[in-house]
Amino acid sequence: MNLLPKLPLWLDGIILVLCCLLSSEVGQWLHRKVSAWRPDKREEQGRLDMEGFIIGSVFGLFAFIVGFTFTIALDRFDTRRVIVSEEANAIETSFDRAEILDDAQRFPLQIAIRNYAHTRISPLGTWDAEKQAQLERSQHLREQLWNVTRNSVLPYRGTDLGVSVAESVADVLNVGRRRELAGTAHIPDRVMDALILYLITSSALLGYLTASQPYRLRAASSLLFVLMALAIVLILDLDRPRGGSILVPQTALENTIADLDKAVLPARPAQPLR
Repeated sequence: MNLLPKLPLWLDGIILVLCCLLSSEVGQWLHRKVSAWRPDKREEQGRLDMEGFIIGSVFGLFAFIVGFTFTIALDRFDTRRVIVSEEANAIETSFDRAEILDDAQRFPLQIAIRNYAHTRISPLGTWDAEKQAQLERSQHLREQLWNVTRNSVLPYRGTDLGVSVAESVADVLNVGRRRELAGTAHIPDRVMDALILYLITSSALLGYLTASQPYRLRAASSLLFVLMALAIVLILDLDRPRGGSILVPQTALENTIADLDKAVLPARPAQPLR
């Protein structure tokens, strides 16, 4: 279960801060009730030392959980970034190897590779119907590319040249599938839910332990809530490859496509999608 719906990141941040403030108020209310029922008669200095130890331990563990979750999100981001470069290299390699074929086999294959490459630049911004249509067109062209490859290497079957060209195109298709899978991989919901629940519980505990402290200390805890919410929002941003503000650069693919467009190929009417 995902406790934080797929809302805009700024709205997620506001919701987290409000939850922290509300939890802190609940903790302060609970402290007043407990104090009225069972007054604490320990020495003030000893009590403050114990409260400081508890607060430090709780938020130290929170920092560990945030760091662990951030590492997961950053690893997934790095994976998506590397795959873009891998796909650009695979497309360029397959296009160059197709250059060795005779014109009758080379031109259809290079045209198919170039058409497919144009659909591999990931759209920026939130995911919508237009971008979903681009993904579906890319998947259709992937099937078309393999059919063209099979026909182009048929005269060279059993030769090293045919195997080399077929393998290079297969690498293009495989890395494309890996990239699409990486774009749908997210931090497990249980991990994010545990992080958010820990944040809310820690806020309530902080409110409970600082209820009897001066107002300026309790006001400073509000700034702490904002900082903790920002840390979680950053994790959510990294975990949203299709809708976050931290996006994977497409420079490698853009440069590759620009090079492919410089190649002089015969005009070929676009085939309707089926």
